[in-house]
This record gives sequence, structure tokens and C-alpha cells, in this order.
Amino acid sequence: MKRQYQIEQQRAVQQFRRLATEQNPNIQMALPLAEIVSLLRQGVGNLLRQTGLELMHLVMDDGIPFAATYAPLSVTRA
Repeated sequence: MKRQYQIEQQRAVQQFRRLATEQNPNIQMALPLAEIVSLLRQGVGNLLRQTGLELMHLVMDDGIPFAATYAPLSVTRA
């Protein structure tokens, strides 16, 4: 009985490989849309936070010499 199952399993694998290489059919998958949207939102949120952080670092690194060079010497109040 075990040997028969192994032969059938090998045939099924061979048929699948032949189908994939010779016919290359399209397949459809059911995907959980809500979960995908949630993961996309998290990924985009993380990307935006990281981009904002990098931008702030760049501004701070380049902004200090600029602010020191062009800062007014005195502030007058009206």
C-alpha cells in the first residue's frame, strides 16, 4: 500500500512539473485584502517617519552653520 502511494505521489509531482513548464497556466489566489491594506499602511507610515527623520537630520546638520551665519545680532521689540 505504501509503495502504491509513493508511485502516485511521484506521478502527481511529474504531472505538476510538466503542466508548469509546458502550459505555464495562470493561477488565482484568494488574499485577505484587509490584512494587506493594514500592512501597506504600516509600511507607508514607517517609510514616512523614517524619511521625516532623515530630513530633520539633514536640516539640523546643514541648518546650524546657516543659522549661525545669518542670525540677526540683536532683536528689537516693538
